[in-house]
Amino acid sequence: MADADGLAKLIAECKTVEENSLYNAQAHYILANTKEKHGRWLLIVPSAIAGLCGLLTAIGLPPWLGAFSAVGGLFVTVSTILGVDKAPTAHRNAACQWTALRHEARSLSETFATELPHEQLLAEVRRLDDRYIALNQALPTTDDDSFQTAREQIHAGIHKPDFRKPAKEGKSEV
Repeated sequence: MADADGLAKLIAECKTVEENSLYNAQAHYILANTKEKHGRWLLIVPSAIAGLCGLLTAIGLPPWLGAFSAVGGLFVTVSTILGVDKAPTAHRNAACQWTALRHEARSLSETFATELPHEQLLAEVRRLDDRYIALNQALPTTDDDSFQTAREQIHAGIHKPDFRKPAKEGKSEV
């Protein structure tokens, strides 16, 4: 049987994976929302302008309006080829994978660590570390702005479960 220090180190590793996964997940959620907003502007607005200008040209207004239609169509085509519409989905999927790893690490450190034999716990922590490394290699990266926003939100405590927050004064706990 392993000593208490060995158990503490394995639990600390789980908590590290949990915390890192929280930061990664939140940064991906923020980046997905940002890219979705940018995608709307890069796809919907030029499409609407192209359609409107094409309609106006078709009903007999000056032919030069057709140029705006062509440029708008070209802009939307290039944006679509570059995957502007796919980036939000990729980042949301990444966020979900990081969130799953976060909860797996949390449950291992808080619930199962004391119930598992040392060798099995060691194997589970190694598996978590391997999965963490694999996700880092496979998933898209985030940017500094989304990470900083995620960091601020996490430090504000919005990701702390309600049952872990201290009860407000004057309120009785149920």
